[in-house]
Amino acid sequence: MTTETEKTGIPGVDYEITEVDGVTVSGSGNFLADRGHKNPAEMRAKILLADNIRVLIQERGWQQAEAAAIADVAQTDISRIVRCQVRGYSVWKLAKILNDLGAVTEIVVRMPNGQKEAIAIS
Repeated sequence: MTTETEKTGIPGVDYEITEVDGVTVSGSGNFLADRGHKNPAEMRAKILLADNIRVLIQERGWQQAEAAAIADVAQTDISRIVRCQVRGYSVWKLAKILNDLGAVTEIVVRMPNGQKEAIAIS
């Protein structure tokens, strides 16, 4: 496999053009931004949380209805979340579901002076 990457050279366009085995692929390196999400960082956080919910349910061998009962949400919510259909769910709500299922989700703040503080979402 050969890979070549170059900047487009067009002012204001941060896309890279990459050739992989003769196929040209272009993008900014941020799939969610390229797809037009208004806040790709928030969507990435939601997808990360949703995927961890999916993994936890799978590892525990739970049915969606069981996970929904534990997290006190509808089974249809769990169904949407495990398929990463997370529009309409806040980061906080997804983190709360993950916690209710047994994970520990934290918010960590790192200050420029090196100070660090964390809180667990419960």
